Amino acid sequence: MVELLEKDNGKEVAIGVEDMTFANAIFDDQNYRDAVETLMQLRSDKPIGNSQPLHAAILFEAFFKNAKKRVCIFCKNLNDNIFGNAFVREAAELALLQNKIIIDIIIQEEAPDAGLFAQFLENNKSNSLLRVRKVQKEKTRNAPVNFCVMDDHALRFEKDHNNVKAFAIMYSPALASMLLEKFEKLSKETIPVQIQLSDPAYAI
Repeated sequence: MVELLEKDNGKEVAIGVEDMTFANAIFDDQNYRDAVETLMQLRSDKPIGNSQPLHAAILFEAFFKNAKKRVCIFCKNLNDNIFGNAFVREAAELALLQNKIIIDIIIQEEAPDAGLFAQFLENNKSNSLLRVRKVQKEKTRNAPVNFCVMDDHALRFEKDHNNVKAFAIMYSPALASMLLEKFEKLSKETIPVQIQLSDPAYAI
């Protein structure tokens, strides 16, 4: 069993994910994409492993493509090994510009990783549906947990981004609700991120 540990008024609350058999299955890249899409269509509550960078990219692509309202991301810096894939950027553009999906991002570092996704953020910074913010409290900046929620039911959870071992569930309203509540609390201690592609740090 995998437990999601969250602080609730100073107390740890454990929520279990019982069946991790499918989460430990091994997929090649195409089969992984097919598995994610199938689980999404079935509204399955079975976890699937999501620790490899390319598999994480495939998952974010699926979240952007299948979202009906909103994608929330709390992460270290939008790692370019994941978000820098062209298919992730294309899915994000489709979600934002055509499907009018809210993309709400909170990062722990000062600025996103350089790459295609940073370009996407800069190009669409005036779009009110896109919000990119950074945390201010040192404790939150150093927090190991990262997560993402699509709409009110799909999620990716990474207990420690320094020791990547993540999983995703395509339909778990209870866990998604818990993470969304955490996201909203985090959002209260954030400030906007200013991305200037003219900065040498964003040279590609």
